[in-house]
Amino acid sequence: MDRTEWFYQKKWGIFLHYLFQNMNDPKSPSNMGLGDIGWEQCLQLFDAERFADALNQVGCGYVMVTTMQLNKYLLAPNEIYDRITGYKPGEATPHTDFILKLYNALERRGIDLFLYFTGDGPALDERAGEAFAYPNKTKVTKEFVQKWSMVMKEWSLKYGNKIKGWWLDGCYRLIGYDEELLNIMADAARAGNPDALIACNYYGCLDEYGCIQRQVRMGSPVCDFTAGEQVYFGDMPYAPFIEGTRWHILSYLGKSRDNTEINGWGAIGCRYSGEYMHNYVKEIHRRGGIVTIDICPFCDGHID
Repeated sequence: MDRTEWFYQKKWGIFLHYLFQNMNDPKSPSNMGLGDIGWEQCLQLFDAERFADALNQVGCGYVMVTTMQLNKYLLAPNEIYDRITGYKPGEATPHTDFILKLYNALERRGIDLFLYFTGDGPALDERAGEAFAYPNKTKVTKEFVQKWSMVMKEWSLKYGNKIKGWWLDGCYRLIGYDEELLNIMADAARAGNPDALIACNYYGCLDEYGCIQRQVRMGSPVCDFTAGEQVYFGDMPYAPFIEGTRWHILSYLGKSRDNTEINGWGAIGCRYSGEYMHNYVKEIHRRGGIVTIDICPFCDGHID
């Protein structure tokens, strides 16, 4: 049996942008008007049981949750990150283990957990970027990838088979990723669970000319399923696999925060009707594919 078959049988799941820059920003709807309350309190406020109940009621099969993105703040404790950056526990890595809290709530309802990790690390944080040898989003080096993947490996070993897969963002050719570097990331991700599924976001949602992609692309042989980042839910698979990689699409429900087409990740509102999404997911499943739907979470765990 193909190693992605169980994932395919889940049909669809959700993508959760639970990030410091969303939850702790007074200007963000996700902040709920709480103001600058700090990352630790945000994580403590999140009601994982309420969140998991809402997903269970609509038949969600899995959750992909962001562990960090570009800045210094991580979603769970990580000793290696603290040691390399020099940040003290609680400054960038929280005392609250959000990953374990979320897993426990989801597991009781039969919902699987995937983690989102990045290929460009905390590049926008001067201190952490320098510490990992990758400041200011320059080209990645093998030194950076080896050091940064150690952070992911710590989590992989800690959580083991609690984590069913990884969605690795920012592993772009444009910043220097190739098969050697992708394999370093993949090995770290699978350190605690050799059966974990992996997608590497090798292209993003734009092509090499900066135009919006309209079709899901293969990516890399390292991947078990396509990263599938798209601006719209519209593409359909011609077959369950693209060169041996399970067809999977990821896009967002939310309405763009500005006049661009690509700024709706984790945003409020809904661009599609329930009927459209129902029929879309059903048809993709019939063709052998999988759909991940990015939604807008609020700080306390309820969903827009």
